[in-house]
Amino acid sequence: MLTEEELYQQCVAGNRNAQKELFDRYSPKMLGICFRYSRSSAEAEDVLQDAFIRIFRYLPTFKKDGSLEGWVRRIVVNTALNNIKKNKHVYDEMEIDSARGVESEMESTIDNYDSKLIWDTMQQLPEGYRVILNMYAIEGYSHREIAEHLNIAEGTSRSQLLRAKMLMQRMLEKHEIYVK
Repeated sequence: MLTEEELYQQCVAGNRNAQKELFDRYSPKMLGICFRYSRSSAEAEDVLQDAFIRIFRYLPTFKKDGSLEGWVRRIVVNTALNNIKKNKHVYDEMEIDSARGVESEMESTIDNYDSKLIWDTMQQLPEGYRVILNMYAIEGYSHREIAEHLNIAEGTSRSQLLRAKMLMQRMLEKHEIYVK
C-alpha cells in the first residue's frame, strides 16, 4: 500500500491504479459523510461521485498543509452542501427562546440510546435540521461557518440546531431501545 505522499504524487501524475487506490481508500468513509447530508442512498452516491470528480480535478492544488484525507473530506462536505443549495432547500428561521435548556438535557439522555437508533433518528429529521446538526456536531463547524456555507443568519443556525436536538429527543423518547 502506498503512503499518502506516494499516492498523491502518482495520482497527480495520472496513474490510474493510484487513482483507483485513492478512491478505494477514502470512498467508504466519504460515502458515510454523503449519507448524512442526503435524503437517499442514490443521492448520497451521486454526491460522492461529484466529489471525487472534483477531487481528481483539483488534486494538483492540494497544498499539503494537512492530511490528504482531511482535504478529501472537506471537498466531500462542500460538494454535499452545494448539492443542497443546488436543490434549493429552504432553511426556515425559528425562535430560539423556546429551545433554551434543551441542549444539556439532550446531551445527558442521548448516551442511553443505541447508536443505530440515533443514526436512524437523525436520518428522519427534516433536512435543514439534519444538515446543521451534522455540520455542527459531527463536522465541527461553528455557527458562523454554517451561516456562511448555507447563506443563513448565525441565529438561524443556532435555532435550527436547538430545534433539531429537541425534535430528535422527542423522537428518541418514543422508542424503548436503550443501551444497558
